Amino acid sequence: MRAVWGLVYEMLDEFFSFDSRAFNTFPPLLLRPGFLTNEYIAGRRARYVSPLRLYLLVSIVFFLALAFLAIDEGQLQDVNVNIVEEDNATQTVDVLAKAMLQLERNLDNQDEESSEGTQATIDALRSELETARQHVAENEAGEEKADEEELGLWSIFSWDEEQFERYGRTHGQRVADNPERFIDKLFGALPQMMFLLLPVFALLLKLFYAFSKRFYTEHLIVALQSHSFLFLAFLILLLVSVSSAALAAVWSGGADTVRTVAKWTAIIIGLWIPVYLFLMQKRVYKQGWFLTFVKFGLIGIVYLTLLTFAIFAAALIGFATT
Repeated sequence: MRAVWGLVYEMLDEFFSFDSRAFNTFPPLLLRPGFLTNEYIAGRRARYVSPLRLYLLVSIVFFLALAFLAIDEGQLQDVNVNIVEEDNATQTVDVLAKAMLQLERNLDNQDEESSEGTQATIDALRSELETARQHVAENEAGEEKADEEELGLWSIFSWDEEQFERYGRTHGQRVADNPERFIDKLFGALPQMMFLLLPVFALLLKLFYAFSKRFYTEHLIVALQSHSFLFLAFLILLLVSVSSAALAAVWSGGADTVRTVAKWTAIIIGLWIPVYLFLMQKRVYKQGWFLTFVKFGLIGIVYLTLLTFAIFAAALIGFATT
């Protein structure tokens, strides 16, 4: 079995070429548990997409689809309006200042009746100018405060309880005021956390199958392809949910049928996921049914615990960077 660097080299060599191997890869990935893993370990690899490339492709598409569907267009429009308002505030200060200067220059050349009207206009402009300057100052103060908090994050290990509470209140308010930014940061961190979880899951398999005489890289291939299957299954669930909702909205007469089909599709995929992973573990490691069942349950418990920590870490990153 080749070393990990050989696997990385293969991914880099093939990353920009996507050919008919995809059509040989996706059907067994979804329907034949353990087949691709056994084929790869046995050296029959030319007809299939490499495990690392497959994982990157499926996971990227899944997280892009998830992030796209989580975005609220109305919220994005609100953000754009706020940005425009901040830019306009600075421009308003310049325009009002120039208008006041021009009126003050003309004031000396006007008669008493005209000058009173001009002075009233200048006073009104001065009030608006003060309001605009205050708005710009508040924006700048908010940016400086945010920068100070981000710099303070580097010294988080030296914070006391009061600093943690203040930081939590500040960023908690930011999340409440701008939830779409938090979601964006969360989805930005999740793929990284999941990728970091892969070698940990492979190590977990190595520990549970310590006497199987398999190399760590083989366990890593199991981790890559099992996660590729999971992301593909969840992607299909996501597409079924979105497409059924859209179809039911335009086809009112068949809305109930569409919802029923979507419901049973989701149930079948939901049941197939644990069955697939169990059969994959059985066919790759070739141990007895009972021993495989016990190890599958224990590995699942440990992995779900690790996954919970990974999601929590992604949420914490999203919270801290919002």
